Amino acid sequence: MRSILKDKRLQFAFALVIVEWVFVGVAVARGADNPIFLGGVLFVISVIQIGSIFWRRKPSGAVADAQEAFVQGDYATAITILEAYTTENSTDVKALTLLGNAYRQHTDFVQSISVLEKALDLAPDNAFPRYGLGRTLLAQGHFANAAQAIEKALQDGGRKVIRTELALAYYLANRLDDAQRVATATARQLSLEPYRMLMINYLLYVLANDEKAVAIIRTQNKHVHYWQVEANRFTHTPYGEGLQTIIEQIQEME
Repeated sequence: MRSILKDKRLQFAFALVIVEWVFVGVAVARGADNPIFLGGVLFVISVIQIGSIFWRRKPSGAVADAQEAFVQGDYATAITILEAYTTENSTDVKALTLLGNAYRQHTDFVQSISVLEKALDLAPDNAFPRYGLGRTLLAQGHFANAAQAIEKALQDGGRKVIRTELALAYYLANRLDDAQRVATATARQLSLEPYRMLMINYLLYVLANDEKAVAIIRTQNKHVHYWQVEANRFTHTPYGEGLQTIIEQIQEME
C-alpha cells in the first residue's frame, strides 16, 4: 500500500480528484447554469487523470539500451553496454542479471554463471537472477541443477509460467513423474505464452498420452520456431540435442 501511495502518477491523479471536487463545489455554490461547460471541464480533468495513471515514459539509460538490444537479439551489443555499465555499477542486480542472460544467449556459459552468481550473492532471494541461472544450467545440459534453480526461483516469487522450463528440465533429466506433475499444473494457467503452451502440451502428450494435447499442439505448431531457435543456438549441448528431438516429434504431428 505504501509503495502505491508513493507513486507520483497516482499522487497527481488524487490531486486532480481534489481539484475536480473543489471546482464542482464552487460551481454549484455559485449557481452555475452552464452544464455543457461544466461537463466539458470535468471531462478534460478525467482524461488527464486517466493519462497520468497509464502513461509511462520510455525508459532511458544504459540498462534500457541493453534491454532493447537483448530483445532485438543483438546480444553482443547488450554485453558491450552492460560490461561498461557494471564496471561502474557493480551492485546493480538488474544489470548483472541481464548481462548474465546475454552471456548465456551468446553461449558464453562460464561468464553467464559467474555474473548471475554475483547477482545472487547480492540478492540471494531474487527470483530473476535465480531463474537466469536455471536457464543457463538448462542450456548447458545440467538438467537436475537447472530444475533445482528454477524451483528456487518459483519459491522466491518467480512467474508461474517458468514452470514450463521446470517441466522441460525434469523431462530432459528423465525425471518423468516430476515432469508430468509440473506440466499438468502448468497447463491450467491461462496466461501461458503460445510457445510455452506448445511445450507443455507436448509433455502432456508424451508423458500422459493426453489426446486433448494433440489438438492444442496442432493449433500452436507454428510456435515451434521459438524452440528451433533455442535448439540452433545451443546445438552442441545436450539441451540443444534434446530440443531438436522434441521439435522433430512435434513436426510429425502436423
